[in-house]
Amino acid sequence: MTGAITIHTAQDVTDRIDLNKAIHADTDERARYDSNSVLGVRMASIPLSVFMDLQKRMKVNGSFEECADFRKWLNDPDNRFFRTRPGRM
Repeated sequence: MTGAITIHTAQDVTDRIDLNKAIHADTDERARYDSNSVLGVRMASIPLSVFMDLQKRMKVNGSFEECADFRKWLNDPDNRFFRTRPGRM
């Protein structure tokens, strides 16, 4: 035995996924993004445990908007249920 400790984080994200699917279904995919908006455009809704894991794995120090790995992760079809609107980032 090495004496190593393992921490496992689990979070039920069923409600978040269901809400994301509903928002995605209600969004007009032809609607233009308002790039001049102060608040920006919500592209995804990600549970905190997933967000923290991504931040650690991708070594994000500042904004996820500038992180190409995050955009690639969000555009991956396996992660589509975190998206709140169609399109690519």
